[in-house]
Amino acid sequence: MTETNGERRNRLLWRTRRGARELDGLLMPFAESILSSGGSDQIALLEEFLAYPDPVILDWVFDRQVPEDPAMAQLVQQILKFSRAHRS
Repeated sequence: MTETNGERRNRLLWRTRRGARELDGLLMPFAESILSSGGSDQIALLEEFLAYPDPVILDWVFDRQVPEDPAMAQLVQQILKFSRAHRS
């Protein structure tokens, strides 16, 4: 069975709900932005990012570690930049 765009979008948004308030606040708005304006490559990279466990993602976004994959490191920087630009 093939997943529709709406199903993929809903699944991706659901996966941004990590249960840690810090991550939810970073990832949910960023994912919504990517889904509305990003290309399929960016969406695929975000899906790959969301496959990592919460402790790893927390280390990345709190700058305790840097992802070895340059594309993943760039995505983390995009998430942080987006978050800084859209703080209320």
